[in-house]
Amino acid sequence: MTIDTSNPSYKHGGAGRSEKHPLYNTWCGIIDRCYNPKSARFADYGGRGISLFAPWRHDFAAFAAYLGNRPKGCSLDRINNDLGYQPGNLRWASNLEQSRNRRNRRRWEWGGENLMLSEWVEVLEMDFDALRARLDTYQTLVSQTPEIYRTRVKGNKTEIYSRTNKRYLGSLPLSCDENDILEFLRVAGGRSE
Repeated sequence: MTIDTSNPSYKHGGAGRSEKHPLYNTWCGIIDRCYNPKSARFADYGGRGISLFAPWRHDFAAFAAYLGNRPKGCSLDRINNDLGYQPGNLRWASNLEQSRNRRNRRRWEWGGENLMLSEWVEVLEMDFDALRARLDTYQTLVSQTPEIYRTRVKGNKTEIYSRTNKRYLGSLPLSCDENDILEFLRVAGGRSE
């Protein structure tokens, strides 16, 4: 939807109430949570220094022109949650992408990657609850020697596979830790260099 800037009401979303630009309420919400101390969300936005790019604060048409049309199933997301609503820090994102981009999400670093638990579940092909239990108990995602083996939880067991040829090596109780796995590999003849 384009905005007719010759229409005096363009500052207010384009036209009358029934013909507002689809992004107008988004723009108003941003302004409210960034600049209105009485807003319920001000502490998480304006109170943290999050602001709207200055040229857009009083120019809805420029804001809408930069963002373009909202793709179906997406909403506006800030790429870096510590920065404001500014060019280069905005994207259209799905609900899943947005849920993974929240500042209160705990992230785990391993092997040079910093991902959330749900992302590690996909990468490691493990059960969510089993991986969470392992993190709660042992504070480790997987082996410190990932090139040797990988694990997969199946039922109440931790299955161990060779990382190089993906051969099944055996299984241990779910409560096993890193040392148990390394001992298992030593006894089973697995390499642990």
